[in-house]
Amino acid sequence: MKVISVLNQKGGSGKTTVATHLARALQLAGNSILLVDSDPQGSSRDWAAVHEEQPVPVIGIDSPTIDRDLKSVV
Repeated sequence: MKVISVLNQKGGSGKTTVATHLARALQLAGNSILLVDSDPQGSSRDWAAVHEEQPVPVIGIDSPTIDRDLKSVV
């Protein structure tokens, strides 16, 4: 399993845009994808909600224990 993280403390830097487009591009290339949105704003989850077919699976984990929580999801 490979993990790609897109992060920055500054808001409005394009993290969600980069993450969602990268996830979709990797999926179209034949990879299995799970997009984990750990931003309390949940913008990636909002993005997935407006797509009827939800092309990329998105889950939200807004927890300070994300490292432990991710292991139970994967």
